[in-house]
Amino acid sequence: MNRDQLEVAIVLARDYAARLIERASSGPVWAIDSEANKGVAQEFWDQFPLCSHLDGITIFSASSVLTPEEILMAEFANIDEHFGYYSAEPPYTAVHVFGATASAKVREALSEYGFDSFSDTEDGFRAFRLLPLGPPQ
Repeated sequence: MNRDQLEVAIVLARDYAARLIERASSGPVWAIDSEANKGVAQEFWDQFPLCSHLDGITIFSASSVLTPEEILMAEFANIDEHFGYYSAEPPYTAVHVFGATASAKVREALSEYGFDSFSDTEDGFRAFRLLPLGPPQ
């Protein structure tokens, strides 16, 4: 994969469904498991069987008792592992989160991964960081 910048869409809305395909056309999507989201993801996988996590849709499970922000913070290490320095070239430098807000706790949690710029969107937020110069120490 050869990209100048990698942005990961993180979908925490359980009813995002058909919009997953649109998101996947512009980059990788990491979406919460739900009947609606998984059905659309399965259609995508059937249509594009050779897509990997770097250019397709990944579904992850989360407890329904957690808030979207808690789910994001709990899942972020896994997302970082899949799109970080050792897994993607180049590593991701942006996330577009759907279904959660960039609360103070979320900003603090993402800052541990180098994210230092945040902007609110209509249905969530985006976070940005500089491209890492080398592997984490």
